[in-house]
Amino acid sequence: MFGDGLFALVEQFDLHRIIIDARHVVYATNSVLGKLITLHRKLHRVDGQLILASVKDELAVILQTSRPHRYFDIVNSVDAAVIRMEHD
Repeated sequence: MFGDGLFALVEQFDLHRIIIDARHVVYATNSVLGKLITLHRKLHRVDGQLILASVKDELAVILQTSRPHRYFDIVNSVDAAVIRMEHD
């Protein structure tokens, strides 16, 4: 269900630039990370962009260990994500 909602943003609503505010996320399973990577790939096919913003320390450790930062940008705040998207 989580993935379906994310993928619909690209497939049904035709969004190409997505910021995910992760400030309340402290843990992510491999399944969630896989869905984010799939979302990135869908966006990449349409010259889109995915940015994770406001990642907390606990989640940052998981992201560094699993290395999905290779697939999408991670920034300190939603404001920083908006600025990055405006300049890309």
